[in-house]
Amino acid sequence: MKKRTGRASDILRDLLFPPKCVGCGQLMQPFSPDPDFLCPLCRTAFLTAGTGVRSASPASENDPDVPLRVSLIEYRPDEPDGVPQRVVYYIKHHNDSRVFDRLGRALAQAVRARLHGLQPGLQPGLQPADLICAYPPRRAVTARREGVDQAKALCRRTADCLGAPCVPLFRRVGHSRTEQKQLDAAGREAHAADVYRLDPKRAASAAGKTVILVDDLCTTGATLKRLTGLALSAGAVRVVWATVGQTANPLDSTRCL
Repeated sequence: MKKRTGRASDILRDLLFPPKCVGCGQLMQPFSPDPDFLCPLCRTAFLTAGTGVRSASPASENDPDVPLRVSLIEYRPDEPDGVPQRVVYYIKHHNDSRVFDRLGRALAQAVRARLHGLQPGLQPGLQPADLICAYPPRRAVTARREGVDQAKALCRRTADCLGAPCVPLFRRVGHSRTEQKQLDAAGREAHAADVYRLDPKRAASAAGKTVILVDDLCTTGATLKRLTGLALSAGAVRVVWATVGQTANPLDSTRCL
């Protein structure tokens, strides 16, 4: 019944709001059972911007205090009209299920490939029960204004595809009005340290698990580095950064504790 209801709502949505390509704005095929959010040309542009699986360095593979990195695209802030940049901007401002479904599926696939590609014997036989997915919560006022918490939406879809729980492991404290994009790398690290804390009611869920940190974009890496340290302090055995976009030179991830 739930599946039928969801399909009916998708059809109604396409009737009221004909689907358009997020990259170029052209009309897309409506009523698709597995809707895409990019036309063929924009999908090619998106895929060719892919960085695939990335890690801090080959030497860090065996260091559990260094997060593994997974990203779908390289984000170029100096090219605001590029398809990758349009996609990242779109998910920050639109609660569009077809976009989050597709991106969550792609992130889950990339995470599986990353974990299975570890050196033999490092993490053999990793199962969904060994994983939890978490995310940096967006400012409540911003989420209300935009109508979406994009990291939470991505995390839910990614967790569903991995068969792992999506856990609100972290919480924001204080009422900082500072936007991260206004800060340099050092300022972002200080801001993240002030803003993010472990949720004491859920911290125990990280013990003995590989924590997948899901976010839309990694620029300096300050937020994800802060959350990595918190997850490791709660007993996580490994942390993976799973982001849609990643800038060319994110913060080098040394030990996070």
